[in-house]
Amino acid sequence: MSTLSFKAAAMKILQESKRPLSTAEIYEAAVAQGLIKSSGETPVATMGALIYTDIKKYGDKSPFVKVGRGIFAASSQSNREKAPEQIIQEYNKAQRAVLKERLHNTDPFIFEHLIGDLLEKLGYENVEVTKRSGDKGIDVKAVLTVYGFTNVKTAVQVKRYDGNVGDGVVREIRGAAETDQRGLIITTGDFTKAAKEEAAAKNKVPVSLVNGEMLLDLLIKYRIGVKVKTSELLSLDEDYFENLESDDYDTPSDKKKAIWPLPGGIDHYYESLLSILGAIKDKPMSKDALLKWFKSNFENVNSDKTIMSYMSNIFANLGLVQFVDKVYRVTPVAENLLQNPSKTGVYELMKARIFGIEETVSLVENSAEPISDGDLCNYLVENYNVGWSTNAQASFRLLWLWNLGKIQRNEDGKYSKI
Repeated sequence: MSTLSFKAAAMKILQESKRPLSTAEIYEAAVAQGLIKSSGETPVATMGALIYTDIKKYGDKSPFVKVGRGIFAASSQSNREKAPEQIIQEYNKAQRAVLKERLHNTDPFIFEHLIGDLLEKLGYENVEVTKRSGDKGIDVKAVLTVYGFTNVKTAVQVKRYDGNVGDGVVREIRGAAETDQRGLIITTGDFTKAAKEEAAAKNKVPVSLVNGEMLLDLLIKYRIGVKVKTSELLSLDEDYFENLESDDYDTPSDKKKAIWPLPGGIDHYYESLLSILGAIKDKPMSKDALLKWFKSNFENVNSDKTIMSYMSNIFANLGLVQFVDKVYRVTPVAENLLQNPSKTGVYELMKARIFGIEETVSLVENSAEPISDGDLCNYLVENYNVGWSTNAQASFRLLWLWNLGKIQRNEDGKYSKI
């Protein structure tokens, strides 16, 4: 019997099956029947990516239909009738102060992603979070389309201030904005009278201002970082932040769910990883010493909580650093990496310990079109047991794989195979 393509084999297996199957079950059945030959490092992930991209491309005309997380069936009228999932988010006026405090303690790059999520909810398109070092003072770029007639390009600057933003910041974003852009400043604090007057000045590039209270109102209105309980008691949406910062959700394996960016710029994760490991190897550090070192070497890092999240969500999750006798030390795995540094070595380590790495590579390599962080988030949420409510974790995986030379990052911020 001649072998079939993965998609043709999957279709045959599902048509003959009396129940929906997972991608692993489809692959195993196809191999057992001799329909396909095992190929590649991650054939199950490849099978899942091919079925998912077929459904995305052809919709109702696809021979496949998704009936659960990573569960598929052959297309028919009955199995397309699915009960909708209702996600009930909750917010509470008493939690505004807690939400504001969390914003102040969040890594600057992750805070910019939160603002990016909010802008998308407000109707902005082509939202792009710029590199950590800033793009001439611009943190986020976006385009607001008005009824399809007008495209307003917007340069956004975000400020996590307790106090007031002055008029100098308004002038700064005007100087950074291009001729066809308008400015937008979003802060957790407020604006001085001079800043408001400067923003409203005539015959200058328009600059809109969003202060802390307005920001909280928008986050609550569009359910960014908060959720509504059926009891109508308001509470902080811990899930939103835990999706970025911790590893609480179950994953399809024993791999870790969370991965974080690193300071030093979105295209320098690998270099920052080696730099941090080298510093700890040269001189094992106490917690206080480690906090001081980070703040001295990375100008945008000033939160103790953020630094501890780097240690747990990157270095601990990858098995590179351990805390023994109240001192951070590198592990033998890190010793070997420092002796034989390579991006391939980091990728293999990440693939072995972090969920979604090989699945991401398979999706990008098998997609006919470039993949956005939203595409990847939808794929992993819909097909695996993760509860992500934002694109941040998907974005971090794509950025890491780009840093490690496994995929290509395009000018529009989407990703494709090399």
